[in-house]
Amino acid sequence: MMSKYFFAWFPMVFIAIINGTIREVVYKTFTGDLTAHQISTVTGIALFAIYM
Repeated sequence: MMSKYFFAWFPMVFIAIINGTIREVVYKTFTGDLTAHQISTVTGIALFAIYM
């Protein structure tokens, strides 16, 4: 029973890592730290919502 929840939760770790990587490589170079963090927060929420 617990494995079902683990396998449902586990991909969210990769979503978060990919979102952070994109923030550091793409957004941060063009917008700066604060704006990149804000964009990343919005995209992270959107990606998690799509996944869920």
